[in-house]
Amino acid sequence: DDMGFLLSIVFYFFTFAGGCLIWVLNSRWVHPFQSAPLQLFGTAILMACTFGFVKVHIDMGDSCYPMPNTPPHLTTKGIFQYARHPMYAIFLWAAIGTLLATLNWVISWCVFGL
Repeated sequence: DDMGFLLSIVFYFFTFAGGCLIWVLNSRWVHPFQSAPLQLFGTAILMACTFGFVKVHIDMGDSCYPMPNTPPHLTTKGIFQYARHPMYAIFLWAAIGTLLATLNWVISWCVFGL
């Protein structure tokens, strides 16, 4: 009986919610204009954010695990010498890059978490 409920939830999601998402994302009012240079700039921001996200995890080393193997220490090398919490800045810039790359304010709301 629980499996039937789970399957009905999955069916609902992929039919109704997925159909509404396709309808919203293809609407003209969601992205009223297109600009190739602006979208390329947004894509460049997203690529930089991707590399920054990887760099943050490399610079954190063992500090990013819930149970560290070594005693915790304050990371002050790499990207952490410029910002104490660079991942938050990367998420903010990724949201801005998504807005510029897609020129779609609905997707940007999803990325911003509104």
